Amino acid sequence: MTISLSDLGKRFNYDWIFRHVNYQFESNSVYAITGSNGSGKSTFLRCLAGVLEPTDGEVLRIGSLAALLTHGFGAYEDLPVRSNLILAQQLAGASLRDACERLPRVAASAELSDRLYSPTSHLSEGMRAKIGLAALAHTPFQVALLDESLNHVDADFRELFFQLTRKWIAEGRSLVMTSHDENLLKRFATRSLRFLHRGLVELE
Repeated sequence: MTISLSDLGKRFNYDWIFRHVNYQFESNSVYAITGSNGSGKSTFLRCLAGVLEPTDGEVLRIGSLAALLTHGFGAYEDLPVRSNLILAQQLAGASLRDACERLPRVAASAELSDRLYSPTSHLSEGMRAKIGLAALAHTPFQVALLDESLNHVDADFRELFFQLTRKWIAEGRSLVMTSHDENLLKRFATRSLRFLHRGLVELE
């Protein structure tokens, strides 16, 4: 899987969020996207995922892509936990049939097997965050985009996810992650891009 960026830029009104980004995301890597609030990290991930159209340039995607672009991904309060676990897998690229077949494993990974028919509104913020991450763990993606997805889970689940990233890298997969916790990103990441104000991107 590769994602290649050619002179990528995104502008809202007259303000450039980022501009002239040329980069190629390769296999076997975890990429950290760092920067202050408002520097363009989330907008950048949405352009990579195809959720937003860039103003300039293009994104070339080769291979399967999964994206967790919102905190609480798949955790809709008016649905029971079971429905959210299935929906989160579908949003990450799984078919309905595969999502239903994998449900017991995904529920176990999220530590929610005994709460499948509980309202999602009864879950804590950390438990909701696990829904999307557990769905991702059972989705056969080649590259995954994670926007602040690890900020709200407990230390034990974060450690489990850390072990999964090492497994995914060994399998030739890649992750592109954002977080306000740069220490967390340093632990996970093998390469990084830093967003600065006025659309500048520093490659590290």
